[in-house]
Amino acid sequence: MKKLNHYRLLQWVVFSPILIPLCLVMGAIEGIQTTFGKVIHQIKTDVAS
Repeated sequence: MKKLNHYRLLQWVVFSPILIPLCLVMGAIEGIQTTFGKVIHQIKTDVAS
């Protein structure tokens, strides 16, 4: 059986509350950028035709 790495466990306990919301916010921002990019592309396609 592997020995429990207490330092690694401490890192997860300390940094998880910071990383999880940060990842959620960055994912939301990336999704918004992708959606707006698709909308702008569709608008350009509709106006050109």
